[in-house]
Formats: sequence, C-alpha cells, structure tokens
Amino acid sequence: MGKIIAARQDGLCSRLGAILNAMYLAKKTQKDFYYFWPDSEEQMKKWEENKTQNNFRSIECDNEKNIFSKDFIESFSMGASFQNPGMPYGLKQHHSVFKTTLEELIVKDEDIYISHIPCFNYINDIDKKDYYENMKNLWQQIDFHPRIKNIINKARKIAKQLDNFTAIHIRIADVALNELYKNTGFFVYKFSPLELVFEIIRQKTKDGKIVLFSDDLDGAKVLQRYCFAKKIENIFVVDEFIDNNIQDENDRAFFEIALMSFAEKVYTGDSNFSKFASRVGLGEEATYISQVFSNQQRYDLIIANSDNNLILKPLQEAYKYLYLYTRGRLIKKPWNELENIAFKALGLDPANSLYKICILECFLRQKHYEKAEVFLADICRNDFANFIKDLLNPMMIFKDSFFEILSQVHVEYNKLHLLYLFTLKNDKKLLGAPSRIKNHLAYRLGQIAVTNSKTIGGYFRLPFNLIKEYKQYNQEQKNYQMMIKLNPTLALPKLQDYDDYQEAVKIKKYFSYRLGEAIIQANNTWYGGGYIKLWFEICRLKNIITKN
Repeated sequence: MGKIIAARQDGLCSRLGAILNAMYLAKKTQKDFYYFWPDSEEQMKKWEENKTQNNFRSIECDNEKNIFSKDFIESFSMGASFQNPGMPYGLKQHHSVFKTTLEELIVKDEDIYISHIPCFNYINDIDKKDYYENMKNLWQQIDFHPRIKNIINKARKIAKQLDNFTAIHIRIADVALNELYKNTGFFVYKFSPLELVFEIIRQKTKDGKIVLFSDDLDGAKVLQRYCFAKKIENIFVVDEFIDNNIQDENDRAFFEIALMSFAEKVYTGDSNFSKFASRVGLGEEATYISQVFSNQQRYDLIIANSDNNLILKPLQEAYKYLYLYTRGRLIKKPWNELENIAFKALGLDPANSLYKICILECFLRQKHYEKAEVFLADICRNDFANFIKDLLNPMMIFKDSFFEILSQVHVEYNKLHLLYLFTLKNDKKLLGAPSRIKNHLAYRLGQIAVTNSKTIGGYFRLPFNLIKEYKQYNQEQKNYQMMIKLNPTLALPKLQDYDDYQEAVKIKKYFSYRLGEAIIQANNTWYGGGYIKLWFEICRLKNIITKN
C-alpha cells in the first residue's frame, strides 16, 4: 500500500503545512504518513546575505533534529533525499486544475506526495469544516523537540497576558528584494504596503491590542512609530515579547507561529507563515489585505497615506510603487499617471529591468514611439543582456501583455522591432518569419519606392528617402552585430527554422520586394548603367504582376 508523504523544500510553514495535510490524508485513507525534510532551496540560502545586511528574517529551515522529537523523526522521517514525483505538483499541474477524490486516493497503490495547499482545493469530497478542525488538532499532536515545546508554552503565556489581540503579518522583505522575484514582479500581490497595513490598524484599534509580525524587523518598527505619532496606541512589535533565551531563527520562528496562532484574528498580505498560524490556531484562513480593500481602495489608500515618516529601504519603496502600478493597471488608470509611478520605482532601483519594462509599456500604450526608441537605446547601451534575460523569464508578470503591444509597433522603429524579433525567437512555437522578411532591405526600399511614386513630389524625394533608408538599415545591422558579439545567444535563427517560413516566402514574390531587389542591384552596378537597367526591370516586373 502506498504512503502519504509530505514533500516541500521551501519555507518552514510550507513544510509544516504539508506535514499536517499528509497526516490528515493518512487518517482519511488509512495509509501510513511520512515526510521529507531536505536542505533549503538554493535561493533561500542566497537570501542569508540580504538578511544579514538589512536586519531581515531568515527564510532557511533548520535541521529536523532541532525541530522534532527523536521518536517522531525515527517514526516518520524519510530524510533529506527530497523527491516529489506525485501530486499535486509532481504531475506538473496547479492545484486549481488538478482534481481527485478520497476514494481514488484510497485505492492508489503508489506513494502520494502532498504539499501545503489546503486539501479541499483539489480533493472534491473533503469537508472544509472537518479539514480545519483537524488542522487545529493535528498541530497539537506533532511531537516537537522539547525546546520547541517550551517555546510554544512561552508564547501561550504571553498570549494570555495580552488577552484579546489581532495579529498582522507584514511581508515586505523577501518578495521585494529576493533576486528571483524582484526583477519579475511574480509575487507582487504578496507584498504588504505599510500604507494599507496602517489603514487596517486605524480601523481595528478599537477592538483591542495589535501585534505586528514581519520579515523586516526595522519595517515593523517604522510602522509602530508612525502609529504612535498618530496617537494610536496598543501597537506592539513581536520583538517586545521575545526573551533572551530565544536566540536563533528556528526558536524565533516557532515562537512567532505559536503566538500568532493564539490571536483573535490574523491578517496577511499572502504568507504561508501567517496562513499556517491561522489554520492551526483559529481553524480558518487568515484575512487577506485584498479581502479588506478593493484594488481601487488600495490604490487610493497608498496615495492618501503616503508620508515621509512611513518610508522603508529604497528597494522596498521601489517595490511599493510596483504594487501601486499593478493596482493602477487593474483599475485602468491613465498611462501617463502609471508612467510617473514607474519612473519613481526606477529612480529607487535603477538596475531593475522590471521597472524599465513598465516605462516602455507606458510609452507604447500612449504611442510615444520615439520616446520608447530613445529609452530602449539607452538600455541597449548599458544592460541589454540582463534586460532580455528578465523580459523572457517565465515569471515576468508583464511578459504577454508587453509582447502584445510590442507586436503592434511599426518596423520603422528599428530597436523596438528588433526587440520584438528577439521575443518571437524565444516563443515555444517559432513565429515571425514574415516580419523578418519585411525587415529586409529589399522590402523596405521597395515599399518606399512604391509609396513615393504616387505623387510628383514623391518622385523628387525618392532618391533622398532611399539613401536615408540605406543608412538606417546599415546602422541597424551594426547594432545587431554588436549585440550578438556581446551575447551570441541573442542571434536570430535561420528563416527556414520558423514555423511560418512559407508565409515569408510569399512576401519575397511581392512587387515591392522584387522592386527593392532591383534597386539594390542597380545601386551595386551603377557604373555599368545599373540605373538605366532599373527602369527596364521595373517595366518587366509590372508586366509580370499584371499577368498574374
């Protein structure tokens, strides 16, 4: 008979949540429960450098021997050799689309791997009330290390002294500063702008005491001082209740989880830390900031509560502007207003490609193509390789919408068009051969010749326009060669490799393309009467087109 196995390798509460879920499903299916406790993910280890420099909380997990009792480990642990071939993530399906039933799980012979996501999201016949009651009970059944048990008891005593209190978890560090997230905006919805948290505090103070929890200790204290300045009292930071015996991050994490679990209500931006505490303490989900305020309200409150005394570190402030930008997009704020917000973000985090993409998006939406060309030219000169890397990252939140608006830019804006070609190159389905062909010198010269031949004035301007196009094309080619010399991976594929290559072949038969070829040939053989031969060639092409 297969086992029910908790399998997570990220944060503490994701792992603990998976353990409780696995214990719950083992109970429901009469299978055996086990868990993995691997080393922390690489990106979590890298966070340690940021943590030390900025007084942030650690997100690494301690060894299981410092968390669980010896008996618990010997009975249920499968060690650190992490595997996750099962559901709901091993099948590479998100829990929102993957569904099963308890009956199906009962008859499965293979091992079943479980994450921290509440089981009723993907198991149809699980009762929510029963699930949450079990979360509270199973939390009490985990046999922790004696030191952890002692810490949980300390938190219980503090909670009794506080009496009724509200817990607010402020997530303002890792999502805003972790390199994996901040340049793509992937977890922007998890960020907790202090301006919104302050509004919750202002509304809740009549209900009793409030304790602030955060992954940024300095940030929580900034908010507390701001509340005091506004004559709002009974605001505490969790540090005030931590004694000298709680020294390492593991002890502190369990103290905070336990204390939060004793709260009357838990608010969260979106953090497994606070969501887990609410499930095991209150037997319900934490209240999201997004549930309290609409997008319009969030946008307005951040603007209304902006204050120089409510300021975080520069990169966090920049991310707050990203949060504001995303809310503004959703409520359809004018693009010039969003442009100003994006420039504020970039001013605080000048190396961040995400904010550059926001600015380019604003320019393009307003049809300020010349501004976009100049802005992109600066990116090309200074940090094009990183810009492309971030733009093409699967986690980039504006990737699809940016590509869509970029595809509408006319070929005459060569840097924007070249960027569009790069994005096409990186599509799973390789498309864009017709666009590549239309960027050929022959097609561009032919188009100019056809357009200028419609008026007498156009005939007179034709030589100058052709020369101008020649020069522009040559400069584009120099720029392209420079880019692929700096980064060979940016080289465009062969035209024959595109899925829509046959569409491109048809364009080569257009009159404008063949006329352009004739112009190039005439220019290359001017000393041998090339321009005289050109007129005969034009007549020949017109006859062919007429017959066809």
